[in-house]
Amino acid sequence: MIAAALLHRARILLVDDQELSNHVLSQLLASAGYTDVTATCDAAGVAELHRRHAYDLIVLDLHMPVMDGFQVLEALYQIEAGQYLPVLVLSAQHDSKLAALEAGAKDFLAKPYDPGELLSRVRNLLEVRLLYNDTRAYGLRMASYDSLTGLPNRQLFSQSLATQLAAAQPHPSALLLIDLDGFTTLNDTQGYPAGDGVLRLLAQRLNRLAPPSASLARFGNDEFALLLPALEHSSDSARTVALIQAALHEPFPLPDGRRALSVSMGVALYPDDAVDAATLIRYANIALHQAKQGGSNQCSYFTYAMNEQAQHRYQLEQALRQACASDEFELYYQPKVHLRTGRMVGTEALLRWNRPGHGVVSPAEFIPLLEQTGMIREVGAWVIEQACRQIARWAQDEAGPLPVAVNVASPQFSDSTLVDTVAAALQRHQIDPALLSLEVTETALMEDLARTAATLSTLWSMGVRIAIDDFGTGYSSLAYLRRFPVDTLKIDIAFIRELPNNADDAAVVRAIIAMAHSLKLKVVAEGVESADQLAYLGEHGCDLIQGYYFSRPIPADMMTQLMRQDARLAYLPAGAGERL
Repeated sequence: MIAAALLHRARILLVDDQELSNHVLSQLLASAGYTDVTATCDAAGVAELHRRHAYDLIVLDLHMPVMDGFQVLEALYQIEAGQYLPVLVLSAQHDSKLAALEAGAKDFLAKPYDPGELLSRVRNLLEVRLLYNDTRAYGLRMASYDSLTGLPNRQLFSQSLATQLAAAQPHPSALLLIDLDGFTTLNDTQGYPAGDGVLRLLAQRLNRLAPPSASLARFGNDEFALLLPALEHSSDSARTVALIQAALHEPFPLPDGRRALSVSMGVALYPDDAVDAATLIRYANIALHQAKQGGSNQCSYFTYAMNEQAQHRYQLEQALRQACASDEFELYYQPKVHLRTGRMVGTEALLRWNRPGHGVVSPAEFIPLLEQTGMIREVGAWVIEQACRQIARWAQDEAGPLPVAVNVASPQFSDSTLVDTVAAALQRHQIDPALLSLEVTETALMEDLARTAATLSTLWSMGVRIAIDDFGTGYSSLAYLRRFPVDTLKIDIAFIRELPNNADDAAVVRAIIAMAHSLKLKVVAEGVESADQLAYLGEHGCDLIQGYYFSRPIPADMMTQLMRQDARLAYLPAGAGERL
């Protein structure tokens, strides 16, 4: 905290075209102990005044007749480029708040203002300014404080954390890591200036909520750290967590209107969870990751079970990177069988990983991690390459050719190189593009409709087939089915498991089959394991099935043997052979 005597000597400039407004505000600041306050009605001269006197704070009326506050801000930031100049904007026009913050103001207060709130804002801004000016050399300040919010950055916070924890003993302390939910989407849809404005306002709200002894820092992007030292009880941190969550319900101004936001929080306790600063930060980060996994507006307290999970995840991620480099992956193939004839008419390529020293790893465990780390793009390109190579081999076999479907994960589908990857593999192996099918989930398709339509159209024009995977779990809309060039729907396994006994699932399956056929699309049911499921699907006109009832996923050489044996379904639903 900055000493009161130092704050009261801060140089403050008041800018308002109304002399009375300047006089009233000067008296208010004087009554609070500020001794170096200057006022001016000449907006055009503000920049030069600041050049000569280097004010610590400028309180600026936004709407003035000769030169408005936006022009003053522009002139000031030409002088203060790269530095932190607190400018507190006052305005009777509440809807000017976002524009003022985007123009460089560090805070905004609507007229008529509460005197106590104004004095609090002035003190907060001056504390940041004086930290910049009086406690560190310029280079150290720039390296230790966040230029957007004026808060300490991760480096400074981490360096001082051990000292603060030691000073708080014997009382416990709590470290909160706070992450704004959906910030990437907000930036993408509202623009980066709006995102910066939200971060400034969030920093101000956190500052106001924090107890006087607390320390707040911006760790980077949309993540903040808040240390609550010297608590009476470890559980006292829950009150601050609740206050933060409630404060986010107050809407933030955005270009498309005011919107409430939420944060995810991870909490680690000292000394209950960790006795050193670095471990405390790491544990709080693990708890934050756990909170984000649970959805928005969640708070998680660290447990040692979380640490074990984090260690497992880290080891698995490193092993996956080694797997990518050492070619440890393999494709297995699961047949697709035509219900009318019982014959194999295609197969799906499925990624498998036999981890050295550990054995086969479940795809449900490692594929989500590939997606989260971005490695799925590299591995996905490898899968397309291997599938095309296998298509070429089967095309030369006496039992071939056999179409192969490949899953395309959401991050891979959004990658601009997907089309080039497919085109290169088709060209390299000289295969008929119609023998390759890409299976994409509804969620991936709907992330960016314009890009999706363009990508699918390009792939379709190349001759590649398109299937929508896990159909029925997402949007399931006729509108996008008409818009996108697709030829197949795959009914999600969740609707197949309890067929024919679950009436709701049965109704969904019938509806999907009817809708698909009305659009001249084929339907594949995945996860078929029983004769009852097969009979129901056959009775209601499903085209293809895939699942353990016919074959589990098998290596390529076993799949080749199955093709050569001309293996067929041992049982067909009654009348299936007669259906067209």
